[in-house]
Amino acid sequence: EIHNMFENIVSGKFRQYTPVTERRPTHSFDSSQNNLGHQLNPWIVTLDTFLTMEECDEMIRMGHKTGYERSSDVGKLKSDGTFDKNVNDGRTSENAWCTGDCQSSNTTQSIETRIQQVTGIPTENYEHLQILKYEAGQYYKTHHDFIPHHVNRQCGPRILTFFIYLSDVEEGGGTNFPRLDPPLTINPKKGRAVIWSNVDNFNPGKINTKVDHGALPVVVGTKFAANAWIHSKDFKSPLRDGCV
Repeated sequence: EIHNMFENIVSGKFRQYTPVTERRPTHSFDSSQNNLGHQLNPWIVTLDTFLTMEECDEMIRMGHKTGYERSSDVGKLKSDGTFDKNVNDGRTSENAWCTGDCQSSNTTQSIETRIQQVTGIPTENYEHLQILKYEAGQYYKTHHDFIPHHVNRQCGPRILTFFIYLSDVEEGGGTNFPRLDPPLTINPKKGRAVIWSNVDNFNPGKINTKVDHGALPVVVGTKFAANAWIHSKDFKSPLRDGCV
């Protein structure tokens, strides 16, 4: 259960990563049903010392080696059941997918093993790490990581986002959650990870719209980061079969 996973993360078991609870669920009480009503806030936790400086530098290096290209969103469904890429003005960053030598590297394997230890979710459920680069003026407008068609696919939906900052940024580049009450912005810090649930705590097939978020424009400097999107079921096997 997602709620118990987050409780475990902040319990002190992973204090070496300096966990901070940025938001946790609060509920309204439904007196007519004598139970908890609608969820008011999701889980959002930061781990300030999740990666070492050397690991961050190595991920950036592998991103450059792999090659960055313009980031895109999921587009229209094609006749073969796959989806087009949607390059648009809402997302102006560049990214490199950590596959091949990047995926098999000791650094990536160590990071994925660490994520598995923290979340308790096997690495087969992870998409390949997506290494991101934001130059000054680049951004990603408010969006959600949940992809609806995944609910009916073998992999299941993206239940968690495990987002890692690979660099400090002189100004700008924060991750903004505008629908929270009050809104929240987490600033880039080299080695810091941010974990949030994309789904309802008790219904992993239902989107939690309160974690709509965006990457604020970088004002000064360059922002490097990495996405680990975690699904409810095995993702890598369906990916190999072209069924995601």
